[in-house]
Amino acid sequence: MHLDDDSVLSVVTYAVGLLKVKHGGFALISRVRMGLISYLSPVVVVGHSHCGGAAACLAAAGGPPPEEQPGVPLLRWLAPLTNLVRSLDTASLEPAEALSLVVKENVKQQVQNLTKTDPIKEAWARGDDVQIHGWVYNIPTGTLADLGVTHAPGL
Repeated sequence: MHLDDDSVLSVVTYAVGLLKVKHGGFALISRVRMGLISYLSPVVVVGHSHCGGAAACLAAAGGPPPEEQPGVPLLRWLAPLTNLVRSLDTASLEPAEALSLVVKENVKQQVQNLTKTDPIKEAWARGDDVQIHGWVYNIPTGTLADLGVTHAPGL
């Protein structure tokens, strides 16, 4: 994920700047106000097991880095993840373990990247309790794993 991608920043700006998304816990929290129900929710970055994009980056990282930026939009979008994979020590891992590591590290990186965006920095400067969490969804089991990479004002 590129955080300089207009579509990603548009979503974050809308959610945090206009909807005023704040941390309210993960259970459904509602308040009835003049007949309306409002919901509070955190910002959550969720990766998933068996990710084809992560697998492609894992394979691509085995080769030399390209001398220039890829011409294909999908490859440009995945290039930061391929570079992240190159920084990881996956050589001694089984393929499934390596893929799992790549997915987890990518989620952690994206959570960190979000903390550097203007919408998040502005929300924190206003004193909004916006928290960013990183999770991984395990497709075969249908479970979510919290990676423990929560970022929030003052944390």
